[in-house]
Amino acid sequence: MEFETSIRTLNTSKVEASTKMLKDKAVIIIAVSKYAGTYDNLPGAITSARRLREWAEQSDEDCKYKVLYLADDVFEKIDVQLVREQVSQFVNSNFIDRLIVYFAGHGIVRSAGDQFWLLTNAAQDLREGIDVEAFRRGLLKCNIGNADFAGQLCIIGDACRNTGRDAIEFYGDPILTSTAKRNSRIQLDKFLSTGLGNYSFQINQIGSQSAYCLFSEVMLSALRGEVKEAIDTEDHRFKPVITNHKLAEYLEKEVRSRAAAIGEEMEPDLLTGIHPPHNFYKRLKEPISDVIASSQDSQLAAAIQMAIHDPHPESSNEKLTAAQEGRKQTLLGLKDRIKLNYSRLSIRVRRRFDPNNPNFLTVSDFRPNFIAVPRSATVEVAHREETLYEILAFNCYDSPILIHQDGQWIIIPNYLNVVAVISRNLPGDILFFKTGHFTKRDEVWDTYLSDFSNLAGSVPLRAAEAKKFADRVRVGKEEYPHQAVTAGYLYEFSNDYDNIARTAHYMARNTDSVPFDLALLCADKIWWSKENGRLVAFADLPAVEPSQPSEQKDNRPYYARREFAAHKNVQLWGITPIFRQGWSFMQTELYLDIPDKIRLISENMIGRSAASLTDEGLRMFLKAFDYRVIEIDT
Repeated sequence: MEFETSIRTLNTSKVEASTKMLKDKAVIIIAVSKYAGTYDNLPGAITSARRLREWAEQSDEDCKYKVLYLADDVFEKIDVQLVREQVSQFVNSNFIDRLIVYFAGHGIVRSAGDQFWLLTNAAQDLREGIDVEAFRRGLLKCNIGNADFAGQLCIIGDACRNTGRDAIEFYGDPILTSTAKRNSRIQLDKFLSTGLGNYSFQINQIGSQSAYCLFSEVMLSALRGEVKEAIDTEDHRFKPVITNHKLAEYLEKEVRSRAAAIGEEMEPDLLTGIHPPHNFYKRLKEPISDVIASSQDSQLAAAIQMAIHDPHPESSNEKLTAAQEGRKQTLLGLKDRIKLNYSRLSIRVRRRFDPNNPNFLTVSDFRPNFIAVPRSATVEVAHREETLYEILAFNCYDSPILIHQDGQWIIIPNYLNVVAVISRNLPGDILFFKTGHFTKRDEVWDTYLSDFSNLAGSVPLRAAEAKKFADRVRVGKEEYPHQAVTAGYLYEFSNDYDNIARTAHYMARNTDSVPFDLALLCADKIWWSKENGRLVAFADLPAVEPSQPSEQKDNRPYYARREFAAHKNVQLWGITPIFRQGWSFMQTELYLDIPDKIRLISENMIGRSAASLTDEGLRMFLKAFDYRVIEIDT
């Protein structure tokens, strides 16, 4: 009896400790089921949103969430104004230890870093949507966590992430704007229903079974403690509990299986960044009762079986492949021609800017008519073979050039040891062909943040893999600085701001300069100055503390864990972001205090991954950075 009492006391103290650290919990639920215009209605969004609200409002200590419910079964329509007003009031009037944000509805992506949740009038107004990554950054500036507790943010998105044409010119809204700097201590979980470029699915109403979102229902069954595969009964301090890691493992398997049952492919994109021991979403009492294995979930299994016989269009994956096949062949053919002509290109490998070699090369399969360059620079276009043209910019130093292509002005970077490649048939896209010494045969191309990178199949775009891929790709960044930028955007996507800063510090130490995009994502301040007659950008890099050990072994290398002191007045490589995502970042991160004449250029962008300007955007760019347009003789 004495032994049993001590065990009970120990378990009680554990519960009290976990409850104290997660006392203030909140959830924002946004669900859009009725769309104006061309988007289909999604009645399942309301079913799933209501069930999540029921879960969050349970009287259990693990729930008792404060709930903000924004759905069109309550409101006539869900628009940006409503979401901005309600979310701002909610987060500003509550202190929160854990915040869950849930969205069910239509979604689209432009690139890995430009993803949008669509609101009621999105088909008629390209700003009627939520810029997901900008929203996440805004949430990191809110009252989440405190001095004793890092704070937790969980984002659940049950929406398509396909790359429709609507995404090219879609803007979306950041929802939260603030001059405060984000709290990089906040830990992040992401549960996204499907992978980048793919579709999410609703199970339609059949008989008495209401329509519902497939991913949401699978996740809710686990969150309610109804699925034993999602319960940690062995290793967790507060066992038995539903942890983020067990939940992710279950979703990975079960969602894929259930989608296959209706003839579709659907693989969730999951990031488990909340650290143990407070990485649980529900504690269970022992003995665990009424828990079923996922394969025995008769209600869901029956709905899936009925959906199989429901008339349904041909597989969306088949339509996607057919639409992209032509561009895929164009991409592969261009790569072969570039490798044939430039694989033996003699470019001296450089790790630092060389003032005696301020020129750089771009290759295209069309002859551009107009090119914008710094006022002191010049440019020549030479015909190499068939339809390949060499564009050689002189005296640009580290500044980009802008090439007029298909009604837009694409910003071409001057990165060391690569040839930038653009194609008439891939408008707004930039490929990098590596010319350095230490390049494997299957790694000569870098297409990350390219609209067509998923076609080549060479870049993992899953949130769970982003950090590890970034850790790998930043090796060799001194020879290929663009890889540091790739790593930076991957880290930003996975909420790892400390490693953006670490990568920037290594670049500053080893090469005396930091790529502009990389510095932008982590700097305390960025500014421009005239140096020897040309415009140069500078940044202050923040201090980075050593990463703290957690109860989960992550096996990351030392360079992804070490500390750095703050570094002031670091010269940057380049004077603007190269990727559109960077311009979007500059637009919303007001703490950087970037002049409006530069920041507002982002309102005149088009294209997907690479930054491209409209004619009005070009006029603003020419004025802000002292550029001129050169007409190329035919």
